[in-house]
Amino acid sequence: MGVIKRQGIKHSIVGYTATAVGALSGLFIYPLDEEVYGLALFLTNTAFLLSTIMSGGIPSLAVRYFPEFKTADGKHKGFFGLLQLGILLAFPIFLTFGAWGQEWVIWALERMNMDAQLVFNYIGPILALTFLTTQINFLTEYTSNYHRIVVPVLFSNLLFKLALPVLVLLSAWQLLGRDGFTLGVIVYHALGVAGIAAYLYLLGGVAMRIDWQTFTWRKIREMGEYAVYGIFSSVGNVLAFRIDLIMISTILGLGTAGIFGIAQFIGASIEIPKRALYGIVRPILNQALKADQYEEVLMIYQKTSLNLSLVGLFLTALVMGSLDDLFRLTRDYESLSAAASVVFLTALAKLVDMASSTNGLIIYYSRYYRFNFVTVLLLAVCNVAFNLYFIPRIGISGAALATVLSMLLANTARMLFVWWKWRMQPFTLAHAWALGITALAYGAGELIPDSFVHPLLSIVLRSALIAGVFLPMMFYSRLSTDVNELALNALQQAKKWWKGVSSN
Repeated sequence: MGVIKRQGIKHSIVGYTATAVGALSGLFIYPLDEEVYGLALFLTNTAFLLSTIMSGGIPSLAVRYFPEFKTADGKHKGFFGLLQLGILLAFPIFLTFGAWGQEWVIWALERMNMDAQLVFNYIGPILALTFLTTQINFLTEYTSNYHRIVVPVLFSNLLFKLALPVLVLLSAWQLLGRDGFTLGVIVYHALGVAGIAAYLYLLGGVAMRIDWQTFTWRKIREMGEYAVYGIFSSVGNVLAFRIDLIMISTILGLGTAGIFGIAQFIGASIEIPKRALYGIVRPILNQALKADQYEEVLMIYQKTSLNLSLVGLFLTALVMGSLDDLFRLTRDYESLSAAASVVFLTALAKLVDMASSTNGLIIYYSRYYRFNFVTVLLLAVCNVAFNLYFIPRIGISGAALATVLSMLLANTARMLFVWWKWRMQPFTLAHAWALGITALAYGAGELIPDSFVHPLLSIVLRSALIAGVFLPMMFYSRLSTDVNELALNALQQAKKWWKGVSSN
């Protein structure tokens, strides 16, 4: 678990730096031009959806089959080159079928009361971003085989969080038109591809010469079958987490999508530890399942659930406790405060997913990976249906509610399946204690009267009070040995630093 902790901590630092930049941008920059911010969200989320189809499920092979072709010389029999070749061949095939099915796409969008013209007005940039997004996803997946997840997130997350507010500011100051703004979005995606590819090259992971004797038709057919299920899994995840922004953009407009995006970003910020942990856990979990080491699988399953639940609940208490004060710091308090329910529901959906732990990964890397198709289909159908029902009736809150309900149904199905096949479940009594501690901490924060001081001071006071209740109770109750160990290590490092400062 040492590698997991080190990479997880570094990933979280980068992730929270990106979140801080994104939060500041969401509060002070994006409200200056909510429509152009909504355009950026529409372009990137539509491209992400299409990339899951265009890629042919190839990124899903990067971790699953890497151990089979790993060699001491670092070339891995050209596994990287084979997957890249597949992506390069998939793109023109995708374009051909897209052109052929254009009328069907328009018909489907119109039947769902979505603005088809908006999609086709930006079809060129969307296709460019689709290819670049596919490359980013594939390169990030492949790099995780080397237990390195920090540098890819620098390029795929932090770079984007830094570039987008600059583009929005240039647009708000009328120094950049829509075409220039769209080109800027494409450019920073291209820089992300170049950065991750260069890092993977330095790790020795880029080997284009394919050993065709190793990749027999039988093995390629096996990988192709797995990739097909990877497509459904990826599409389902996009429909679960990104379709809401696309639907809001095409039903309620880009400006409303911008407001929803800001609120959703705040609520989703609690999920960063999960992204960090999953990035490094996936290959380890895959190897444990292949070796039938189910005790290690269970340990990862339960520890991941508890640790993510603790962090997620703590962050949710901090965010919801200071949310109104955060909105009071902005120039668009009325619009953003009306979206407070989106923040809460988004955080709730993330908590459900974090507490459910690695159930999806356990299924995905086992011989029962086809069941993921069932849960992904459930997730996709429910989320689209719930969005179509709730968005016209209760607006952007309906989109967030749709995500909560879909995630609850899908994760319940996955947990029941894991219990049925392996008699493993993620929850312990410590989870109940974590809920109780969170309730006490949040209640303590509510003791501070609303708006009796400047919003910034109120945020500091509430956060300090919530942390002052939550952290000591969590530490002394010893709910998580991992969290306590990290806390003790942090205290030891702080003492060493203080001794060094004092001696000087």
